[in-house]
Amino acid sequence: MPNRHMQEIREQERASLSRELHDELGQALCVARMDLRWIEKRLPKELSHIMERIGKLVDTVDNAIAAVQNISTALRHPAPAHPGLCESIRRLAKSFEESTEIECEIITEPKTIAMEEEICGHVFGIFREALTNIARHARAKKVTVRARRQTNEFLMVLSDDGRGIRKHEITDPRSLGLIGMGERAGAIGAQLTIAGVPGKGTTVTLTVPLKQPDVKSRVEGLLRKDSDRRTIDASCYYR
Repeated sequence: MPNRHMQEIREQERASLSRELHDELGQALCVARMDLRWIEKRLPKELSHIMERIGKLVDTVDNAIAAVQNISTALRHPAPAHPGLCESIRRLAKSFEESTEIECEIITEPKTIAMEEEICGHVFGIFREALTNIARHARAKKVTVRARRQTNEFLMVLSDDGRGIRKHEITDPRSLGLIGMGERAGAIGAQLTIAGVPGKGTTVTLTVPLKQPDVKSRVEGLLRKDSDRRTIDASCYYR
């Protein structure tokens, strides 16, 4: 129950942040874009070098507006209800494709995977954050997602063909999205690994044991919070 309550609080915070991004930052960027276009139209033609610079600024603002829209959409997408994990992943992938123009291929074995609601919520949250990171940083053209349930574990692998995450980005304490992914993995006793190859892309692998630890084990795990955080961080590796 406490974990479910915390998850609900996080979802509410994400929805609130999404609204603030859209209403405040998104609106400010749109106003900045209009002002730049206003200036561009009123500059003498002989100042072509300045007009060129303004054109580049407009492109930058356009990219920022698109990024805000992508992040806002990802933040607002609801967590899946048990047992619709695969369908929720497909819906978010479709929304991701439409908003970013990055191809997203989903492969699941079997087609429908049913697990405990808490596990589904955290898996979906990790998937959503991974797509958000791809939209913001990867410069990718395609993402492939493979999800498979076996007897004792659930495996999800996301691979993109982007620039490849750097080691310092994985270990950066300011990478709140990656930290959040690690915390979600830790909450369900899962292993999360992140590997980047410069110029070839990034792979995120999530392995979830389906036989969950008992209550005593979870309490002991919470008491070892610091060491657990290092374990989670250590599982995010670079090669």
